[in-house]
Amino acid sequence: MAEELKVPDLRLLGPVLVSFSVQQVANPYYVRDGPSALLKAYLKYGATPPSEFLSPISIGTPAQVLNVDFDTGSSDLWVFSTETANAGSHTVYSPSNSSTAQKLSGATWSAKYGDGSTSNGDVYMDIVDVGGFTVSSQAVESAQVVSDVFISDPAISAGTYNFGFIDTSLYTGTLDFVDVDSKAGYWTFTASGYRIGSADITTGNITGVADTGTSLLMLPTSVVQAYYAEVPGAQNVASAGGWTFSCSAALPDFQFVVGAVTIAIPGEYINYAPTDNTGQSCFGGLQDRGPLGINIFGAVALKSAFVVFDGSKPSLGWATKNL
Repeated sequence: MAEELKVPDLRLLGPVLVSFSVQQVANPYYVRDGPSALLKAYLKYGATPPSEFLSPISIGTPAQVLNVDFDTGSSDLWVFSTETANAGSHTVYSPSNSSTAQKLSGATWSAKYGDGSTSNGDVYMDIVDVGGFTVSSQAVESAQVVSDVFISDPAISAGTYNFGFIDTSLYTGTLDFVDVDSKAGYWTFTASGYRIGSADITTGNITGVADTGTSLLMLPTSVVQAYYAEVPGAQNVASAGGWTFSCSAALPDFQFVVGAVTIAIPGEYINYAPTDNTGQSCFGGLQDRGPLGINIFGAVALKSAFVVFDGSKPSLGWATKNL
């Protein structure tokens, strides 16, 4: 029986000794789907669909460029390859075309998600370059079989991941760091309150995960209900998978307090996507955390702020930025 490779948990990284940047690129296959984004979050945290933000890395010699999801809530590096039986239109990694690729004899990997979707394959050691920073012997999981849900996994506004340095020109005001509880391996932090529109701040701790791999902001029922109470006609529609409202509705901003900083999510960001082709009803980027039991600060929240993931403490730095 082949030995399954045990991949170390890399969700929290140690101190970075070099600095480099990686640009995000548009994912040509991605179409926003609110219920799918909600399902992805439920499945991921145990209660995997399209990824909205991708960044290029290169693997092998000569370099083969692939776009991957930099997911602070996951640990493995797996890619579509020439061994993948149903890679669809994805760009693939070709181990046979890399002079530095070494297959790890007997090493296999597999992943199964809550919806029954799976991926599995074998493992190579190869050179991986991220933004000019090179790892000479990185385990690369080569997918042989993937479920159909991954094939059409096709980001909108481009951003940048900076490694090893903080670009002070990208934020305004104070950059304040808060502690991270890393016991579960996630970037778990605590917000101390929230505000809906121009109302007073409601104080109270909201502990959640800063997750670049989840699209939505998912919070306690009481917070979500309070927000949509300010949106005329908003409803929690079971058939739509969550809170919906008229696409023409004026949505209030949502703010949350982290340390000494208040992050404002514009109402337009919470208008996540139409629920159908008519463009009349839209799905909210703020949804009930439901059975998760954990709050998730996904892309809707993170793209509203300047965020620093500091693995040396660990801690999270938060600042406002020009949107």
